[in-house]
Parts: sequence; C-alpha cells; structure tokens
Amino acid sequence: MKRIGLVVLMVSMVVSVFATNRRYRIAVNDDPATAMTIGWEQTGGSGAMVHYGPVDFGTAFASYPFTHGIDRQVSAKGMDNCFARLTGLLPDTEYYFVINDSDGTSQRMWFKTLPYNSNDPISLIAGGDSRIYLDNSARENANELVAKLKPDAIMFAGDFTWLDLDLEWEAWFDDWQLTIASDGRMSPIIVARGNHEYLGQELYDLFDTPSSDEYYAINLGGDLLRLYSLNTEVAMGGTQRSWLEADLIATGDNVDWKFAQYHQPMRPHVSSEPEGNDQYNNWAQLFYDYGVRLVLDCDSHDTKITWPVEPSTSATSEEGFEREDINGTIYIGEGGWGVPLRTNDDSKSWTRDAGSFNSFHWIIVERDTVQIRTINTDNAASVGEVLNSDRFTPPANLDIWNPSNGPVAYLVNNKYLGRPMVDVTYPYHHQYFGAPQLVTITADAVDTNGSVDYVEFFINDTPIGTDNSFPYSLDWTMPSDGSYIITAWAFDNEGIHNISDDIKIFVGDMDITSQIQASDDDAEEYKSDGSVDLTSADLEFCVEEWPWPLSDEDQWLGLRFQGIDIPNGAIVNSAYIEFTADESQSSGASMTIYGQDDDNPSSFSGSSNDISSRTRTGASVTWSPNGWSSEEIGPDTQTDDLSSIIQEIIDRPGWVPGNSMGFIFEGTGTRSAYSFDTSPSKSAKLYINVSGPLTVTEDDHLDIEIYPNPASNYLFVSAHNGKDDMVVNLFTINGRLVQSEVLSDKINCLSLSSSFQPGTYIVEVIQNNERAVKKIIIQN
Repeated sequence: MKRIGLVVLMVSMVVSVFATNRRYRIAVNDDPATAMTIGWEQTGGSGAMVHYGPVDFGTAFASYPFTHGIDRQVSAKGMDNCFARLTGLLPDTEYYFVINDSDGTSQRMWFKTLPYNSNDPISLIAGGDSRIYLDNSARENANELVAKLKPDAIMFAGDFTWLDLDLEWEAWFDDWQLTIASDGRMSPIIVARGNHEYLGQELYDLFDTPSSDEYYAINLGGDLLRLYSLNTEVAMGGTQRSWLEADLIATGDNVDWKFAQYHQPMRPHVSSEPEGNDQYNNWAQLFYDYGVRLVLDCDSHDTKITWPVEPSTSATSEEGFEREDINGTIYIGEGGWGVPLRTNDDSKSWTRDAGSFNSFHWIIVERDTVQIRTINTDNAASVGEVLNSDRFTPPANLDIWNPSNGPVAYLVNNKYLGRPMVDVTYPYHHQYFGAPQLVTITADAVDTNGSVDYVEFFINDTPIGTDNSFPYSLDWTMPSDGSYIITAWAFDNEGIHNISDDIKIFVGDMDITSQIQASDDDAEEYKSDGSVDLTSADLEFCVEEWPWPLSDEDQWLGLRFQGIDIPNGAIVNSAYIEFTADESQSSGASMTIYGQDDDNPSSFSGSSNDISSRTRTGASVTWSPNGWSSEEIGPDTQTDDLSSIIQEIIDRPGWVPGNSMGFIFEGTGTRSAYSFDTSPSKSAKLYINVSGPLTVTEDDHLDIEIYPNPASNYLFVSAHNGKDDMVVNLFTINGRLVQSEVLSDKINCLSLSSSFQPGTYIVEVIQNNERAVKKIIIQN
C-alpha cells in the first residue's frame, strides 16, 4: 500500500505492448449453456487461435487444453472481424481463454456457460440505443455497469451508432471493452437491428448472428427461456411473421418462458414518434396467443414498463391494448443506453411506469418468476460489483428506479399452477457421508389435477434413472469423495414436469478452494492511524517499507474468502493460504495469522480500524516465511497449516455451508503479494481439506414447531426438547441464506426482513447437534 502524496516517482518506465487483436466481444449463435462465439478484430499477425479451458492459465496459451481456429472472417466497418464458434461446452462452467497469433497473445478473458435444464436463475441486461452525439460518457456508464452486474447475457435491441460509419463502430467497440469485468469476465450479447443500422448486414458481420436476415431465436439455459430477436427494418409480415408463428407453435410448452426483442416499439411513449402498426398487426396477437410474456423494444429514447397487456379493441382498451394480468405480455424498454433522451409524454392507461433517464433493465429469470428492475446508469462509478458467487443481489449504490408502482415488476409462470409437486425426501440438504457408498434416494410427488407418471432423478444435472411407482426411489452409488447436487423431476399424465429443490450432500474428504473475488475482500490498515486501503496495488504484510528518510509503518492485513462450502461438524484436515509474490524479498519476516471470529464476515470497508477492530479467533498460527522471488507461487508463498483456525470458525453454532471466512495478519518483516486490484487471477487463494464424521445429524424427531405458515412479519419457532440455543437459518428456495439468528428460549420469535419477496422459503433449525428442515411461505 502506498499513500498518495508521500512518494513522488521521478523516473518512470513505460512499457507498451502492441497486441495484434483487440475489440473483443462474445456473442450467441446457439444456447450459451453449451456454445459461445468469440469475436475480435485482427490487426496483424497470422494463425490466430483461441486457446481455452476450464482452468485459468493466465496468458500461458500453450497450457490451455483446447484450441479453436477462426470459423468466419469478414472485413466490415473498417475492421477485420474474426469469429471462433466454440461448441460442446459444459453447462454452468467457467471457461478461460486467450487469442494467440504469430505476433503475440491477448489478455486473458473468461466467460461462464449458462446452467442447462436447471433450477438455477439467470440474469439478463436488456436495453439499446447507444448511438451518441459528441459525448459518449452515458454509453460508457452503461457499459461499466454491465461489467459490475456480470449478466448471463445482454439483450441489445438496436441503434448502436448514429450514422453507421466505420469510425463510429470502431469507437463503439472500444467502449464495449468497458463491459469486461475487472477479473476478465465477459457477457455475451444478443443483438437486434435498429433503424440506424442502415445497410442490413452490420450485425451479421460484426456479431456473427445466427441468420444473415438478422431475425432468429435462441434458447437460454436449455428449457428455461427462448428468446426471439426480431427485425423491424424489413417486412414484419410475410416470411418473418410465418417463421415466427411456426417457431412459436413448434416450441409450444417446451420452455418455461418466451421473450422477444426488436427495435421500433408498437406503441411508443413519446408523442413525436410514429405508431408501430406493422409490428402490432403482425406480432402482438402471436405474442399473446403463444405465451411471449416479456418484450423489449427501443427507439423512442425514454424508459417504460407496462402492465401485462393483451391486444384488444374493447371499450376499455387504449391504442389496441388492455391490461390482462394473468397471461398478458409486459413491454419494456424504449432505449436509453447513451442516446440523447426525449421526454416521455405519451403514457397509456396500461403503462405501469415511464420516465426519461439513461437506463437499461436488469432481469432475473427463474422457472416460476421473472423479476424486472430498471437501472439508472448515471452513477456507474460509485456502484459496487456483484460477486461471481451471487450475481442476483443488487450491489452497493445500484440506482434501481423506484417509481410509484414499486421498483420490481413480476411475471408469474402460470405453467406451474397445474404442475406436479415434487420433493427429495432423502438424503437431506447438507447431509454428510463419511465415504462413498450406496444410498437410496427417495422423493415425494403428487399431482393435484391428474396423476404422476414417473419421477426422474438427477445428480449434478445428469439423469441417473427413473421410478414410475410410489414411493419413488432410486439406488445410487456415490462415485467418489466430493459434493453432489440431487434433484428429482416429476412428470404427470399431461407430460408436464416440475423440478424439486436442489439437495446438496457432502461425501468423504473434500478439497475446497476459494480465491479473493472482489476489491474489498483484501485490505490493509495502518497501525499508526487506523486508515484502511481497499485498492492497494499490492499486499504488504506486515510492514510497509518506505525509502529513506521516511519511516516504515506497521500494518494489519485482512483477507476475506467467499463461498466456503464446509458442512456443519466437519473435521478440518489441512488448510493454507497461497500468495503470488510481486517482489523479491529475502529478509526475515514473522507474522501471526488469526481468523475472524464471525459466522459470515462482511467485506472490508474504508472505515478507520475496520480490520483491527474485528473480533479474532482464539486460535492463531505463527508463520515465518522463507524468502520470496518475484512472481513466485508455491510452497514458500503458502502459509503454515491453518486447520485450527478454520476448525474454530466452522464449530461456531451459526456456521452455515457457503458462508464467507475472514483472516487477519500482523507481524514483523515484509512480504509483498499481488492484490485483487492488480491481478484478480494472482490474488490470494485459500485451500482447505475436510472430512467427517458429521456431528450435526438429521433427525426427524427433533421436536420443533414453526408457525404461522404462511408468515408475514414474524415467525415463531417452538422447541420442545429443552431450552438450549437454537440456530435458525432461513434460505430462499434456491438455497441462498437470507437470515440467520440464534434463538435462546424455548419459544422465540424471528422478525422477518421487510425486503423478503413473497414465496416459498426453507427454515433450518439446529439444536443439540440435531437438525430439522421445514418449508414455509412468506407473504405480504
């Protein structure tokens, strides 16, 4: 950590690296659960090749296990555009890649494929109209927020530039690099043509769209979502309408959701803009008849979101629509990705909310619900960054529009109303097995309007067998140590299916790895005045060395690792933190390492003494590292064994698998390591090996009562086995911990957060080393 103003460098060395590829983008030609298209501009060299794989090897291109050449190369808009279409990818998997040619290697970037046929939600950003006039700051702000929200995909509904000139497109792609996250993560874009894409070939040549006609449909996440990208700049009837209707019919009920995007709106919310009668006449009824529940349009340069509507000419309709909350379509958008704005002066009776500000929509798609938020993008610089492990919780300072009808619009999937209900009844969530063994997986399934035909069981999204008679069960032998996700799918006599909640189990010895994921997860604090630095260029523990005549300064170092998935009651066999040295240092050093004595520590802040004021574990470890060489990573940069510290943390009664874990360093001497801000891929890593037996046992006889159900403001937990403390954890249906309390009386009350959305939640109660799980419904 270097204090601004204390040291002035009189001599600096500037090293320029001239890459032979640039203006990177990733696009979608097929379901991004199993495929991704890498695009770039080639500026020189030859033999360009994408080197990629699920392990991060930085820019060491030869270490990546897979290579893929150029599938399509086209000169367009002053650029030599190259596309590598990667296929056969594993769902829900991180892929790291570089582009290497005869002249050099690109920066390391990465993407994550979508989950496939899974209960996992996905996030989308939806918007358009990024053409600028003189000032591109609003477009840059929107792009920076993409990097911070890390969506699974970006819906972009046209008007990228103003005059469609080469220099404008080159500037657009330069600005698009701001969508790359600080750790190199990229999000794929799905594009629709706008009226300022004059030639009709731009998107095909710049993004390698699936069709040169620039209208197409793509599944996202297997059977979760089918997205129609339509073209308002060609005939909307005729061939395009026939294709759309045929695809909607063929898709039928095979996906949970259907969305659409196109550029020019049917009913703009700016009075100076023309009505989109061609769109209305050709598409509106198809959308309603075949269940397209969400539509993005742009072009008018304002912001709107409607109530669910259906086409209608009744006395209560307006401009061909009226509100229909059950099966209606919500229309969002109108375009504010940096374009000069217009005044929204043409709202309808079915308009939910409208405004005029720089914006896009942030959409979270789950099987049974869609959440739609509108984001004001002007304050991008002050917004935090979502975690890769939790991209659905709004980051700090995100400016979510909160108009009179509320900040979130919801769509409910009516398909689930008549679906069978299914639950895995054994094993239990977070159950531990000491070694791989044969287990009988059991499930309950009922269908209120028919009968259950069969139940199919899945391990880590891979089918392992079916049972067509009650009670539903299947024998499965665990193949090896590790963790597994169990789900059951119930199919009824109508061919409709539903999916159980995920059940995660742990088996045998497990290796757990976590790397620093955010700028505020590593920090330094001066002992002299308590000031904290969250963005240090390096981590110097535990003495900040200054050139004469300045005095060296002692400091604290804090590290926080997220998503530590250790089951309750596990035994920690070994653990260490590994650093990457950013300087050569051989002088003596000795430091004491503590854990943070907290169930789930928060990230560090810039508040004074934020590291030293945190409660430390009773266990500590003294570490006297050997000398380091610059860029070294290995035994000498690994701490001594931290098992005792981690054991103390996970033995806390409030520990929950998936919590974060904090560590605090102090000592003498200096070792300097890479920080997250300088190199996310070289930031500190925590390695843990754990095994059983599990001390917390699943017990159906744990005598508890949870009421009321449904609940609203309060939840009472009654334990009849005595007055010992109970740990009560509340999870969303997807397994995310949202509240944890220690209740200390025989009957006690849990005050529910007002921020909880209505729906089904899971309550976990732990008392006397026994555990029970129940479902509740929270309503307003």
